[in-house]
Amino acid sequence: MRKKISISLIAILVIFSWAGETTAQKNRLSQEFLNDIEVMETVLDKLIKPNSHNVFWGNSNSKGFYLLDYGVIFNVHYSLLNDEMVEVKFDKLLRTGRANTYIVKEEEEEKQKNEANLKKEIDQLKKSLSRFLGSYASSIRNLKTGENITVIVDFNGFIGGFRRSFEDTPRQLIATVKIADLKNYRQGKISDSIFNKKIKFSKIDSFDEDISILGNVIKTSLEHADGSGGFGLSGDIKGVHLKGYGVLFITDVNWGIGGMRQFFLGDNNKGSFSFSITSSDQDKSIKGMEKDLKKLEHKLIRSVSNYGHTLRGLQPDEWVELAVNFKSAVGKNRYSKSIIKVKKKTIDDFYRDKINFKQFKNLVQIVYY
Repeated sequence: MRKKISISLIAILVIFSWAGETTAQKNRLSQEFLNDIEVMETVLDKLIKPNSHNVFWGNSNSKGFYLLDYGVIFNVHYSLLNDEMVEVKFDKLLRTGRANTYIVKEEEEEKQKNEANLKKEIDQLKKSLSRFLGSYASSIRNLKTGENITVIVDFNGFIGGFRRSFEDTPRQLIATVKIADLKNYRQGKISDSIFNKKIKFSKIDSFDEDISILGNVIKTSLEHADGSGGFGLSGDIKGVHLKGYGVLFITDVNWGIGGMRQFFLGDNNKGSFSFSITSSDQDKSIKGMEKDLKKLEHKLIRSVSNYGHTLRGLQPDEWVELAVNFKSAVGKNRYSKSIIKVKKKTIDDFYRDKINFKQFKNLVQIVYY
């Protein structure tokens, strides 16, 4: 028997009714802790954004992840190109030897002015990051003393091949503070000035080549057509080396509602759309979602197993991690993120034929939350 169900109700039904087994975190993060991370994402979207003169592409984009034995890491995108600079510089764009890549030819006076403006804006950004870590992130109480809170700011620049229009534009700004220092600050044991000195800032002017290449490999793997319409890559995959911990890659994945393709007009015939679904359709959709998730896992694990050995600067006891942000909730428990992690030693053992792929896969840790 067919039942008419509204679009929004169907979406909720599919999300909640996924009965498939997934690899979840053994010690599930508390809902309170997950809520704290979500709140911090919205705070970053308000605090860490360009001024009114900047070209800013996209809406809210901050993402937060918990990394076991490291702490919480946030990723946010930011544009350093303001509209005045874009207007002046378009006629001075010069193509480099690489496809769709440009640089800007600048006069010395203009260059000095732009460098001064860039320094001023980054200094202001550092103040915003310090405010975020001290006034907001310090409220998170579920982290261990030895863990950290890190914010990675990706500088978008402009769009497409113009992202590196200005040679002096940095790629990333990273701010890190230890939980022990946050706790002391929250309890009034250290002053504002001392706390600000505890925040470690680092500026990445160019991506590590090995990390950049592996990011492109993972991206290509996810974009490769295989007949699956259930998920798709959203944006680039960028990696960062967290010294002493490992390399983290962060990406967004759009998750569709597979199998719901039947539309028809409502009884009032006024143009309101509804889904038509049977129990058989629902079962197919659930199985399709489970299958697509396994495909996603397999693609990510395969990319790391085959090419992770190319991260030459990584130590054997450091991690390679893939943090995936789902654009919509996935699974019966409405997971919004997943972490796939494996030791560099395990990757090297697979590369040297000391273990097979099945053994490698069994050593990969997958966390959903």
